[in-house]
Amino acid sequence: MAENDLPLEDEEPGRQESASEQLLKAVGTVAAAEDLSAEVLYLLRQIIRLFDLRSKQLSKQFGLTGPQLVVMRELAATDGVPIGTLAHKVSLSQATITDIADRLERRGLVRRIRSDQDRRRVMLQITEHGNEVMQNKPTVLRDEFLQQFTRLERWEQMQILASLQRIVTMMKSTLR
Repeated sequence: MAENDLPLEDEEPGRQESASEQLLKAVGTVAAAEDLSAEVLYLLRQIIRLFDLRSKQLSKQFGLTGPQLVVMRELAATDGVPIGTLAHKVSLSQATITDIADRLERRGLVRRIRSDQDRRRVMLQITEHGNEVMQNKPTVLRDEFLQQFTRLERWEQMQILASLQRIVTMMKSTLR
């Protein structure tokens, strides 16, 4: 029997709860759920802030923002990719990718090339200079975090992954 299921000291065993007592318990449960959701939202804001701080560190250290680094890492792993495909792979809008590509291209880190098969299709490709920058192995998350995460038990890693996937799904549903 759970602690909440135990009869109060002045309750008689076998006594049924009144409707108002049941309502008070339900309200307490709702309040507890609201407290939990407030805590989750607070923690999500902290995560966003930490990503922003990391992005500022990356900018100082490598001259790249977090989103620029994500794009650069994806391009370093390919031979060239259409902007639309890249946008989908890194979960950014095509307009954001275009803006990032403009900045990276001005710095000589990427180049746009027209597809041989379809001249309307523009591919984005990392340059040699871009590859040199990426050889410094900058990461969006600090290596210390990545090391801590890999030290977790596999089930803990999977639990975190599942929870984050669920949060993303819940947040996406609010945009519809």
